[in-house]
Amino acid sequence: MDTSKKEINVKEAIDSNVKNFLDDPKHKAWEQGSWEFFQANSNAKKGEYCTALFNKQGNIVALMGPGGSYKGALLAFSNIAEVANGGGKFPIPEKPGTIELALYQNDEPPAKVKAFHWDLGQENLVGDEKPLIVFAVPTIEAALETMEEKINFRLEYNGEIIEQVEWHSGQMAKQKLQACLSGK
Repeated sequence: MDTSKKEINVKEAIDSNVKNFLDDPKHKAWEQGSWEFFQANSNAKKGEYCTALFNKQGNIVALMGPGGSYKGALLAFSNIAEVANGGGKFPIPEKPGTIELALYQNDEPPAKVKAFHWDLGQENLVGDEKPLIVFAVPTIEAALETMEEKINFRLEYNGEIIEQVEWHSGQMAKQKLQACLSGK
């Protein structure tokens, strides 16, 4: 055994690792919420399937533009962290279908609407559920018109809150989404 090296102080080592983790830009982005921008189809032409995805601690809201023969837009929600930890009330469907929900945006009255609901996880693999709730929006222009700097979304299903997430930097996201939609 080499005794010439300095003895490790376990408390200092743990504290240092925790501080490094908390100061890591990836952790801060996850904790405070951050945007990702991409085309949601690998064969997309310029201006198609443009997606702005906001993730805050596994609470996800995404706005997706038209592509292929679909001319509308989509607003999608998922709560990957909650489901992965085996908790929460986000419904996991047995098969794809529709469900009726109340969608709240900021302090506006709720919209009671039907949404598509399916699981992106692997079939028949317990613990790999990735439920997704998707609202159809008539046009991407309509979706872009309602993008505010901050929007607090809340979904209620059967009278219970199943998802709540507030995005920030909505104007920046709107500009990037518009650039993608214009083929840039």
